[in-house]
Amino acid sequence: MGKKAVILGWYGHDNLGDELLLDSTLKFFGKRFNYFKYQSPVNLGKDNAINFTLESKTDLIKLIFNVILSDAIILGGGSYMRDLSSKNSLRVKLIVLFFAIITFKPIYFFGSGLGPYSFNRHSKLLKFVYSKVKFPAVRDKKSAQLYKEICGKDALIVPDSVIWYLSEIKVDPITNGKIGFALREWHDKNMLESTSSEYESFIKELAEYINNSQNESQSLAIVFQNSLSDKFSCDQKVYLDANKLITSKENNFNLKELTPDLKELVATYSEVEVIVGMRLHSLVIGAIFGKKLIAISYDPKVRSFMESIGLGEFVIEFEEFNANKLSELIAKLDKQKYNLLQNHKEGLDILNKEYSPIS
Repeated sequence: MGKKAVILGWYGHDNLGDELLLDSTLKFFGKRFNYFKYQSPVNLGKDNAINFTLESKTDLIKLIFNVILSDAIILGGGSYMRDLSSKNSLRVKLIVLFFAIITFKPIYFFGSGLGPYSFNRHSKLLKFVYSKVKFPAVRDKKSAQLYKEICGKDALIVPDSVIWYLSEIKVDPITNGKIGFALREWHDKNMLESTSSEYESFIKELAEYINNSQNESQSLAIVFQNSLSDKFSCDQKVYLDANKLITSKENNFNLKELTPDLKELVATYSEVEVIVGMRLHSLVIGAIFGKKLIAISYDPKVRSFMESIGLGEFVIEFEEFNANKLSELIAKLDKQKYNLLQNHKEGLDILNKEYSPIS
């Protein structure tokens, strides 16, 4: 059968960003391995790959055996190595990776985002696992700094792998003033609350912006995660809650749910001139396609990405979001300039080298 790799990440949960990360990982490593297994609650139908579930102790044991019987473990991008909401969620992942280490299986980060850590930052197990990663390629400076703080070693900084994956796609520029919102539900930094005053304020200010806006064509709501069943991470909930406070029905958010279909993705982004995004990959894709960008930062990774392309001044912290701040930044967009590929050229060169870190 040839070489086998296990890919770990947040796959199969109807999150467009994560599914694109899986596609990019499979494409990049496709010539280096013959067969893949990836963690997912559903079969996503990927070539030369099969999913496995992780919903019970029995499934966890199966995962450990998959790791032991593989030739490598790939952390396929995203914010998989963090511990929001539960100290044990990261510990379980570290135990799985510990079995990889003691059975001499190489571990590779592929543009991974590390942290934030609320419970495990000083964990000896975290330090041990990170010190044994063979190819620690992370997607931003803060992840690299955190990696070095934890294990004392340097990490490679490469772009989010979706940048590498979509960088050859061209989208014609458009100047229609239309805004694509890519928002998500959020409450508190550890995702322990299912409702909060910050969220209620966010919805109120969002609706106020729409009510005060003169452009009736700007309310395209891009849904990155179709997650009505997820009480913590529902994109639709934001738009539906805001619609209740929008005074004119003509201005209501019109929902556009995206899938990993690249033609659909390009068509949707081709409709808008501006992306106002909370979802990290809404901004990453917007930058690839040359859109004007405003970020609402609910997680350090959002600000980190915007700063990496020189757009730190176009970030609003989630807790500080209001209609006036959004209007002020939109008024400044005509002066916005950045060069995504130039900013990430060194990291792209690392990913595109002919040699592979996999021997």
